[in-house]
Amino acid sequence: MKAWIHPPVRFVAGLLGAWAVVQTLPLSGQAGGQVPPRENAVPLGVTTVFVVRHAEKAQAPGSDPSLSAEGQARARALARVLDKARIAAVYTTATARARQTVQPAAEARGLTPVEYGSDLTELARVIVSQRRGQRVLVAGHSNTIAAIAQALGADSADCVVGGDAEYDNLCVVTIVAGGPSHGVNLRYGSPSP
Repeated sequence: MKAWIHPPVRFVAGLLGAWAVVQTLPLSGQAGGQVPPRENAVPLGVTTVFVVRHAEKAQAPGSDPSLSAEGQARARALARVLDKARIAAVYTTATARARQTVQPAAEARGLTPVEYGSDLTELARVIVSQRRGQRVLVAGHSNTIAAIAQALGADSADCVVGGDAEYDNLCVVTIVAGGPSHGVNLRYGSPSP
């Protein structure tokens, strides 16, 4: 019996496969696809940023709740979806729920999540300048996901979280060196109500 794969997982896998093919194509105007060396050249490539809202939080008192059992399951689902994506860096807010959402994916890659502050333009600058050509995971909140996508150069409408009960969004922003950025909103894990 053939295993069923969740459609967003197939879509993300397709995007990553297409990215790998594009990376092997020769550049136009260059014999054999070779780029002449330049002093202080920045590596060419596509930067892929996976932006997620934190998973479901526990209904506990306090201003920094942990993940609920459903949220922990979603965090594990995120790690499974991104298992073969070769994430190179993980960024998260300082909240427990955001850190716990990315922890399984970070641990699977042996990465330590980096906390970012409220300046999303600075977060985007760091990703674009320090993570060019890599794949990055960013955890945020319902009111920051579209703004993160916009700071990365994508249309914020491509990465909108629909409401307070929506936790299954996975926004994929692709940043082409010297070109436009694009966002695609996918879903992962159990569907949100």
